[in-house]
Amino acid sequence: LGGSVTLPCALSDNLDARKLEVRWYRPSMYSSPALLYLNEKLDQSVADIKYRGRVSLPGPLEKGEVSLKLDDLRPSDIGTYMCHVSSDSANIILSFLAVGSSPILSMLDAGGGKVNVSCQSHGWLPKPSLTWRDSDGSSLNPPNKHTSIKGSPALRLRSSWVSCSVALPDSAGMIRESRLTPHLPTESFSVVVPETPVSGLFGGSVTLPCALSDNLDARKLEVRWYRPSMYSSPALLYLNEKLDLTSADLKYQGRVSLPGPLEKGEASLKLDDLRSSDIGTYMCHVSSDRWYDKNKVSLIIQAVGSSPILSMLDAGGGKVNVSCRSHGWLPKPTLTWRDREGSSLNPPNETHTSTKGSPGLFSVSSWRLFTSSESSWISCSVALPDSVGMIRESRVTPHLPTGDGTFRLGNVPLI
Repeated sequence: LGGSVTLPCALSDNLDARKLEVRWYRPSMYSSPALLYLNEKLDQSVADIKYRGRVSLPGPLEKGEVSLKLDDLRPSDIGTYMCHVSSDSANIILSFLAVGSSPILSMLDAGGGKVNVSCQSHGWLPKPSLTWRDSDGSSLNPPNKHTSIKGSPALRLRSSWVSCSVALPDSAGMIRESRLTPHLPTESFSVVVPETPVSGLFGGSVTLPCALSDNLDARKLEVRWYRPSMYSSPALLYLNEKLDLTSADLKYQGRVSLPGPLEKGEASLKLDDLRSSDIGTYMCHVSSDRWYDKNKVSLIIQAVGSSPILSMLDAGGGKVNVSCRSHGWLPKPTLTWRDREGSSLNPPNETHTSTKGSPGLFSVSSWRLFTSSESSWISCSVALPDSVGMIRESRVTPHLPTGDGTFRLGNVPLI
């Protein structure tokens, strides 16, 4: 793979081929050949574009040698090629090999005195086989998980070393092997986070707690904070004793930090300028060369909106239409009308909530019909669900218009 190959083809009796037509093509691709030699020169006008710059006739043509040289071999090149000279043709089947990388072995504690050893290798063609062996050279039982390039058995600590070999079938010498001494990691640790969600205020800052057991020094470890399914685009990546911004999610750049102290195992994430899109689950993933652990932290964000604005309109028949508006809430708030005794009034005629205005924040509006005899004053309160103190309330005295056509308003914001 990536190299060159010559597909042999020759004319009987070493017949001079210089004045003949030589056409190399894939089955059913006669009109789009890989190479066409016509009128004593290569003709590029009809050649398949996938082969341009990669094919040639090394010759010598005068001795009947019409072999095809194919460079920069690719998996798509595998298959049958037709060598067609004037009215004569022959089939040639091309196959080639790619020897992959040396296996990479890593370990994790599987509990019960076992170690989970994983083996990975890539770049093979065709599909390779993978074999585990102990220090005596004996093949181990089939691994717990095995594909053409991966294996990960849980091994008991009873062999001085184990090997993982990857090889091409029926190809002598086409093999790569690595060895490892299985042992329980000495630097195992656990990632500790709070069980309950962390709350922050919209536009403010919050710290998502994450710490290593036994206050293990995290300065030489990898610390990765990411959203579920976003491992490769983390909110923050600490690697090689510094923050790595090359793969970080752009939405978080300039807003995240590790306040530490890392030397005491503090891997908490500080997130500034909180936005509604920040709400959700975050993974705290800490790893060394031989061990890793991760845990999830949930973040909720709240915003306490404006004090309700109350206004009135004459609805006729001795009634007043009182409306209530408030904006800038997160999450979606509730709105309640009450009389002076504090009793909740019947459902309003209409309540509407939307996210227009500030990005991700809710606005709420409602209106209700009152008579001046219903209550000396009424209140409209807007609050966040299940949040003590997250409330705004205003009061108004419902009056019919005065003689000059205006209203006497008693709009008093309480909170």
